[in-house]
Amino acid sequence: MLASEIISKIPVSYDNGLASGSLFFFPSTVNIHNELGVDFEIRLCPALQKKPRLPTPHFNGGADEPVTEPLANVDPFAPPYDPGLLVGELISEEISQQYVVLMNKYSVVPRHFLLITKEYQSQTSPLMPDDLLQAYALLVAGKKAGKKMFAFYNCGDLSGASQPHKHLQFIETEDEGPPIEVLAGSISLESPGKPFSIERLPWANHVFRFPSYVDTQ
Repeated sequence: MLASEIISKIPVSYDNGLASGSLFFFPSTVNIHNELGVDFEIRLCPALQKKPRLPTPHFNGGADEPVTEPLANVDPFAPPYDPGLLVGELISEEISQQYVVLMNKYSVVPRHFLLITKEYQSQTSPLMPDDLLQAYALLVAGKKAGKKMFAFYNCGDLSGASQPHKHLQFIETEDEGPPIEVLAGSISLESPGKPFSIERLPWANHVFRFPSYVDTQ
C-alpha cells in the first residue's frame, strides 16, 4: 500500500479495532507547562496504570552485541498480525526495507498508529534513511489529507520504549501542531538549508527544515 492509502485506512482501522476489542482507548487530559520560556505539553492518563505490566524487555543490538530476534510469542509486532490492529503493509519501489503499519493497542490519543520494520530490528538502533523516508511519506500523506501529524521514536527503554522491535509512532495533533514544531518554526535562520539547534531547550537537539518542494508519494 502507498502512504496515502495507509492514511485513508487509519480512521476505519481505529474504529474496527475498538469494536473488536483488539484496541483500547484511555481518555487523557493535556496540561501545558512553561519552563525556560518553552511550552511543554504533558498528557496525563491515570487509566494507564491498569495496563498489564510486562517485564522490561532486553534491548539488544548495541554497538558491542549482535542483534538477536526475540521469541515470536513475546513480540507483538511479529506476524501473524492481529487483524483488529493491522492497517496494511507499506510498500515503496525506492526502499528495500519492508514495513507494516499497526494501530497502537493502548491508545491515549485516537488513531494512534505504529510504523514497524517487518524484519526484526532493535529499538536501540538509530533511525536509518529508509525509516525516515517512510515516516516522512506518511506525514506528507497526512498533511495532504488535512491531518496534522507528529511522528516520534523512543530509542530504548530510557526513552520510554516498552517493546524491543523497532517502531515509530504517529499521532494526530491539534491547532498549530506539537509545541516543538511551533518553537522550531519561530527561529530565524541566516542559512535555511542547514541544520540548527534550539538553544532555549535544556538538552542537545538537532533540527533540520525540509524545503517546501520536498514531496513523496
